[in-house]
Amino acid sequence: MTPAHAAKPGRHRKIFVAAGAALLALLLAICVTIPVDYLVLNARIDRSDFPLSSGPGETWVIIGSDSRDDLPDGRNVYGTTADTPGQRADVILVVHKAEGKTSVLSLPRDLVAYNTETQGLERLALSWRNGPDEFVSSLCDSLGVNVSHLIIVTMAGFASIVDAVGGVEVNIEHPLKDAKAGLDLPHAGPHVLDGKTALALVRSRHPIQEIDGDWRESSVNAGSTARTEWAGRVFAATMSTAKSQLIDPLATQNLALAVTNHITTDRDTSLADLLRAWPDSTSVIDVPAQPSPGVLPLQINQETLDTLAAAGFKPGQCHT
Repeated sequence: MTPAHAAKPGRHRKIFVAAGAALLALLLAICVTIPVDYLVLNARIDRSDFPLSSGPGETWVIIGSDSRDDLPDGRNVYGTTADTPGQRADVILVVHKAEGKTSVLSLPRDLVAYNTETQGLERLALSWRNGPDEFVSSLCDSLGVNVSHLIIVTMAGFASIVDAVGGVEVNIEHPLKDAKAGLDLPHAGPHVLDGKTALALVRSRHPIQEIDGDWRESSVNAGSTARTEWAGRVFAATMSTAKSQLIDPLATQNLALAVTNHITTDRDTSLADLLRAWPDSTSVIDVPAQPSPGVLPLQINQETLDTLAAAGFKPGQCHT
């Protein structure tokens, strides 16, 4: 499955990215229009003792977590913490600033990276399950990506952002279903998605599409790729819708207050650091990787390293 008009992996997509991005823009508007809210919002953000790493420039890593600890209200298709313990990195977004240049990268969750702590290989999504130390080390050791600031957004946080902006519109090329994700979009064309449906779309890994009257299941690799692409499109729509509401200070305030309760950062990252992270607009680069036929893991190849190097990351320049 590939979203209509979606860019191929590794190519630039002009989007205003991510639930994280929407939140940063909204917080900035709050601080400009209602300064007293800076202290309120800053106090609402959870903080944890996440490890960091050093390297050239300043880097924000934003993770979309699949933890079942914080799920949207309503029917639960994702199970409980007993069914799926721990958490994995469903979305990995990297914002890097150095020498007056800003780069925004989307890393594949299924990219296999080497970790010096464990002296083994693990997909990035699963390395987060094993703990932030292993995740940060994997980014540093294999990709040269340093972590100056670490931000975690929960599934409920993502859904709450979409709901707070009144839903987002996406265009579906074919009718689309995924029972495991709770997704049912029965017709092609535009759909306005609420938070839970948008979450189901970006988490769909086993979709079926109705093409020429037949329901067809996507391959493992196609489902994984489409999941990443839909995430970018939904995040872009969320950001665009949120920006259109910034002229209303009260709506902006309510939206920011609704979502800050679902964000966790390292202890050294302040609200001001979050506000500095995001430019007004930029290109998002899908970091390419080598697929393995029929299985999920993606391998680092020269195109992966070249894309990272163009953004300012090289193995050996990062230190944990």
